[in-house]
Amino acid sequence: MPTKTTYDKRILRPGWAGEPEASELEVLTRRLTRDRRMASRWGFSLPNGKQTDWGILQVAMWGDPKFQALNAALAHQQYTANTGVQLPLF
Repeated sequence: MPTKTTYDKRILRPGWAGEPEASELEVLTRRLTRDRRMASRWGFSLPNGKQTDWGILQVAMWGDPKFQALNAALAHQQYTANTGVQLPLF
């Protein structure tokens, strides 16, 4: 019987995941290649499998669910938000 991998659904929102773990990155990559609407929100033009891990990580860390232009710039290496450090809350 296959086991279903569980993950926090909030990682699907740009800017929420911080630096995703390898399993979360795999989930994001799979979802972005299959879901056209999600790929658009994340700043990727089409869910065609050309999303780089770097672009996904940038949008996961610094993206904004309400600012698609920022997500597109992050995804396509036109803007790098490297001015801060994300610290754990506890």
